[in-house]
Amino acid sequence: MAHNNDFFFQTIVRLSKVVKHSAKSPAVPDHLLRAINQSFSSLESLRQTMLATAESMFGPGFVWLVVHNEPHATGSSKTLAILNTYLAGSPYAGAHWRKQSDDMNTIDNMAQPGEKAETYVARNKGQIATFGLQNSGRVIDRTGGKQVQAGAADIEPLLCVNVWPHVYLEQFGFAGKRKYLEKWWDSIDWSKVSRHVEHSSGLGHRARE
Repeated sequence: MAHNNDFFFQTIVRLSKVVKHSAKSPAVPDHLLRAINQSFSSLESLRQTMLATAESMFGPGFVWLVVHNEPHATGSSKTLAILNTYLAGSPYAGAHWRKQSDDMNTIDNMAQPGEKAETYVARNKGQIATFGLQNSGRVIDRTGGKQVQAGAADIEPLLCVNVWPHVYLEQFGFAGKRKYLEKWWDSIDWSKVSRHVEHSSGLGHRARE
């Protein structure tokens, strides 16, 4: 949760510097705007999609603009996408490792009456599959060295908005979520978003071209 809030505030400019942004605004660096146009057709389309996603979320959470580091079906090696996480959920694949080493769903043998768990596991060793952090042999490496758990998406966040009710209720009221989101969009510091791009493994190399 602390990381999510910190990330949220990193990309907001001070009130004295808030300006209106548009698809033609120089406030969005060219390399980032090209990536946005490729994934969403325009900055305005990204705005509408991200704000609609955030507005429609029922309950507290965050909405993220992320770079997807896996090959895309369109032939583009990297792409931007919108992701929502509820409560203090993390967008990072590495945050969802399981500490349990054995996947008990992969074994059919029944335990003997009164048999201890460690005896059962030892008796079936070699037949029980493993997963999570303990599973170095079965973790899928799709990213040139990164370990990504099967079923996880290798993404890196670039921007996020906090949609926990306490963030906007006091200032904007019960029906003010949309107004809060629009104010947030007008407060984005795209130079800070661009720094996240430059440090990402997905679009970073393009930013330096």
